Amino acid sequence: MSIFYNIHGQFVKDPAYLMALVAAQQPRWALVMDHSALASRLLDSSPTTNIVHRTYRDDGYWTSHNPDEWLNFHRATYDDPRLWHYTDNEVGIQAEWHLEAIEKNARAARPLKMVIGNTSTGSPGWDEWQTPLARQLLERAAQYREWCVLGVHEYFMGVPTAGLQGMVAETDVSRWPDARNDALPDYHLGRWRRTQMPGLRVVITEYGSDSLADLHARWMKIEGGWKPAESHWRSWYPALSLEQAYYMCLWYGWQMAYAQSQVEGALIFSYGSDPHSAGTGKDWTRFDVEPLCGLHDLIRENATPVGLERMGAALPSKPSPTSFQSLHIQQPLKPPFEPRTLRLHFPTGLTTLNLLDAPGTGSLVTSLGDGQEVRLIAEQEVDGTFWYQAKIGFFSGWFAVQFTEGRIGLGDEPVPASPPPVPVARLELILPLPADLSAAGKALLGQVLQNLADQVIAGNTMLPTVTLPADATPETAEAISKVLQGVEVRVVDS
Repeated sequence: MSIFYNIHGQFVKDPAYLMALVAAQQPRWALVMDHSALASRLLDSSPTTNIVHRTYRDDGYWTSHNPDEWLNFHRATYDDPRLWHYTDNEVGIQAEWHLEAIEKNARAARPLKMVIGNTSTGSPGWDEWQTPLARQLLERAAQYREWCVLGVHEYFMGVPTAGLQGMVAETDVSRWPDARNDALPDYHLGRWRRTQMPGLRVVITEYGSDSLADLHARWMKIEGGWKPAESHWRSWYPALSLEQAYYMCLWYGWQMAYAQSQVEGALIFSYGSDPHSAGTGKDWTRFDVEPLCGLHDLIRENATPVGLERMGAALPSKPSPTSFQSLHIQQPLKPPFEPRTLRLHFPTGLTTLNLLDAPGTGSLVTSLGDGQEVRLIAEQEVDGTFWYQAKIGFFSGWFAVQFTEGRIGLGDEPVPASPPPVPVARLELILPLPADLSAAGKALLGQVLQNLADQVIAGNTMLPTVTLPADATPETAEAISKVLQGVEVRVVDS
């Protein structure tokens, strides 16, 4: 079994725990959103893991642009060649766009590692993978399998049998089939099998319990995420803990839909979540499994779940000296904030972003625009709203990340540092001014010195000839001559 996590990088509460978890489990696949530095650190802890980095954009953003933009952006922004990169999210196959991206990527000296598709649960259409353009896309993905895999999202609702093997839903574990029957259809988990393409590599980039609208009328309605399912699990499986019930569903789904197949990993959505999404139309806190340390232990151990012993022993787990129960999150541990320069990406409908002098109710400092580069220097939560402190040129202030239009995307795009300033020398002139030099003489001397300075700046290393105006008196000319003969010049570092 190869189950791990789709990680919301910016909102992981305890990175040290996650690093230990990755090092002990050594999963085959993982995904990190909006934190390429964390993705690279996880790879350092587990070099054999394939780690996908997703830069958040609104669904359909990339496939509405030329594929060159996606390729150029990821080549210019991310310098770790070990990372895989996520194309678009839940907008169908987009076969023509992906075909062009793959063909252009194949011509590169070092192709980017691509995770294409990432289609939503219950999609694409039942026979859509059989269309000529879709077949061509799958063939290319199989051809370039070293750097191209198909990502799909597959959720169940409450129980893994919801939409699996021709079932609407079955909550009685004793009636769950012990083995697959390939003649039966898989509408949700296992729908990837409609690809029917040998050699294709597949990763379930989002996995877990979610709300499935097509089952609401046919069975019941459960809201998205594991949290709304918890009350049902406690009713259906009173002998199991929350973590045991969820693990049982995840484990069974893997065995029936993915085991011994082209699927290389299934990534539970999500590990970490934006606290400001709570109560919105996209409440990812209901999906967040980071606090479920008992679930992490069970996944790492890969044991047959309680209640499914009849399905046999699971593969032996890897020994680990780490006891993750001892790392259980009693209080969220907040890592030190790492300042970084990123680019803002506004959700559709948001045109400007206010930068305030204090989080919450501060006064307006300036307004920020979509695509603007900012230097993040701190973060803070105020009354349930998440704020970043940023510097933009001479301005410094705070901005929120969640609005009615959606969430502000923070592209993990380090901006190259400016080159260090070139040291500039300063010339100091020590002038022995005669006491009897007139005001007109001093003014003329100033002009002469300015002329000398201009020539030095221009690179003239020879002592320039000084020509005095015709109306200069002999006394003034003699005084200036004496001054220039006595000039002491020295270079002082700036």
